[in-house]
Amino acid sequence: MITVDESTESIWVKAKAKLALNPSTGLENQWLFWLAVLTPLSLALALALPVWLEYSLSFSAKGYGTFLKISALPIGISSLSIPLGVLIGRLHGTKQTALQISEAQATNRTNLYLAHYEHFCDHLATKINALLFLRVVRL
Repeated sequence: MITVDESTESIWVKAKAKLALNPSTGLENQWLFWLAVLTPLSLALALALPVWLEYSLSFSAKGYGTFLKISALPIGISSLSIPLGVLIGRLHGTKQTALQISEAQATNRTNLYLAHYEHFCDHLATKINALLFLRVVRL
C-alpha cells in the first residue's frame, strides 16, 4: 500500500526530473524555460483582468494614462519573464557547453591513446627491422 509520503515523494521526483535542464535538447523543449517565461505573464494577467474589467477601453491620452496607472503592477510582473527566460537560457547554454567539453575530452583521450599506440607500433617495427638487419649482416 502506498502511503501519502511515498506518493508525495514520487510526485516531487517526477517534477524535479521534468524541470531539470537537459543539455541534449533545445531550449524550446525545456519545461523550466516555459515555466519561467509564462508564470510571470500568467500572474500579471490574473492580477490585471479584474482591474481592467472595471474600466472601458479608451484610445486617448487620458485613457493611456489611466491604463498605465492601473497596470503598473501587472506590467512590472510581466517584465520579469524576459530576465527569467534569459537566465534559464544561459543556464541551459552552460550545461550544453559543459557537455561539449566533456565529450571533447573523451575524444581527445581516445585520439591520444590511438596516436600513442601507433607511435609505439612504429617504434617496435623500427627496432625489429634493425634487429633483423643486424642478424642478416652477421650471417
